[in-house]
Amino acid sequence: MAKTATEELLSMILDAKEKVHVAKVEKHGDKIILPQGMHISDAIKSLERQMQYEEEKVAITHAFPYFVWDGAYALGKVMEEKFGFVFGKTEYSFFEGEKPPQLIGIDIGGGEIVQVPWGAFTVPSIKGGQFKCGYKVEEGKINFQFSCTCARKYEAEVKDLRDKVLKYLQEKSIYKGRAISIRFTNDDGALLIDNSQIPTPKFLDISKARESELVFPKDVEDAIYDNLFTPIDRLEEARRLKVPIKRGIMLAGDFGVGKTLTAYVAANKATQRGMTYVYCQNPKEFVHIMRFAAQYAPALVFCEDVDRIVGKDRTAAVDELINIIDGVETKNHEIITVFTTNSVIDVNQALLRPGRMDAVIHVRRPDSEAVQRLVRNYCGPLLDAAADLTEIGELLKDNIPAVIREVCERSKLSALRMLGTGQPLTEIPVSALKKASLTMKGQLELLAQERPPVLNEDQKAIHAIAKALSSIGPAIAQVADAATDAAMKRALTAGALPVEKTVLPPVKKVAELPTTEA
Repeated sequence: MAKTATEELLSMILDAKEKVHVAKVEKHGDKIILPQGMHISDAIKSLERQMQYEEEKVAITHAFPYFVWDGAYALGKVMEEKFGFVFGKTEYSFFEGEKPPQLIGIDIGGGEIVQVPWGAFTVPSIKGGQFKCGYKVEEGKINFQFSCTCARKYEAEVKDLRDKVLKYLQEKSIYKGRAISIRFTNDDGALLIDNSQIPTPKFLDISKARESELVFPKDVEDAIYDNLFTPIDRLEEARRLKVPIKRGIMLAGDFGVGKTLTAYVAANKATQRGMTYVYCQNPKEFVHIMRFAAQYAPALVFCEDVDRIVGKDRTAAVDELINIIDGVETKNHEIITVFTTNSVIDVNQALLRPGRMDAVIHVRRPDSEAVQRLVRNYCGPLLDAAADLTEIGELLKDNIPAVIREVCERSKLSALRMLGTGQPLTEIPVSALKKASLTMKGQLELLAQERPPVLNEDQKAIHAIAKALSSIGPAIAQVADAATDAAMKRALTAGALPVEKTVLPPVKKVAELPTTEA
């Protein structure tokens, strides 16, 4: 077996019968400088050994603490800047045959897809070098990595490439500071990566989330601003005050009260300040979402309907969620986590304690004052700023914002009907709002009525028997009364009973059931 340059040098030193000159070969300036006392022949041998050493093949692997597609894009951009272009490399497999060079499209936001090298490729300046990019799962994170097999003389150049890719990721990551949704499992709950499928982040458009549309009772509004919006809006000041940015917020309330809109407004605020927003579409993926968010902190994570995975009982799912919140993986990362639930009483208390959930905010339906503000928002300039909406507020309080919006739309139609055809609507009278409020109230009362139960076939049969018994009950009672009177008369005539009249208990009627058809 052929010796390496290092092994040959050691062998020469050990076997030498005379002094062997060994010198470190460095490239510097424009002169060849020999150590004092070194023969030219020894210098030539040293250079030859160095040349042999530098031609030895080495395998170099570099991993990056960034999501795989982020790293692939960064590598493509750096190589484009450094080399101008790269060559894809055809691979051969015994089972798959020839595999042509790969380019993979990466979504970088704004509807733009960029093609970057994937798999095996070469670069023109590293002769004989073979690159390969892929991923490595580390502590549940799908990190980017690339490897290179090349002559040792290119080791410094590969390291320089690594450094440039890392710098690009730190400064120009396609995910950091953006609004993202990502799925780590399929619809059956299996991890995509277990089937060699790499999750693909999607960019979210949160620009339409309007803070002005967030209207709550005053105490609810104060709680949301103090605990959620202020740490985002005043991020640097909170850091200076040593207020932990790692926070947990639970928004609890009915459907449609504004919990999701609150999270999207928070997302808009966060991305404007360089924070990453990650939407957790499936609460069962929360652990994976948190690991992703930790790579791009400071971050805001939004997880809806957490009660779907953390019920009242202390289960493995509850423990896993608590561990990712409390654990080492996210402990030192600035991540604000926002959960929502429609039933806070069904959420395990261990999750709700301070330190895990810094604030549990009951997002109630609008009160009278909040209704009036919502009406002014929805009607806009069509409503007189001085209009008294007290009565409207009382009529519509305790309804979700969608109901109030519909009342405003109906009032526009009502006001329009009062005008002549082609006559523009310039103002919504309060009378139109009141009319729409009353019709909506009637509609809601109708919908709130309890529907009679639907009977199955057995229940229908029982109902029919009971109804029949109820109808013949009075006749049976009359016959029984007549028979009783006759028997008493006969007994009195015969002297068998005392004079006092004996009263028999009346025959009870069968209770009539409601007549309900299936």
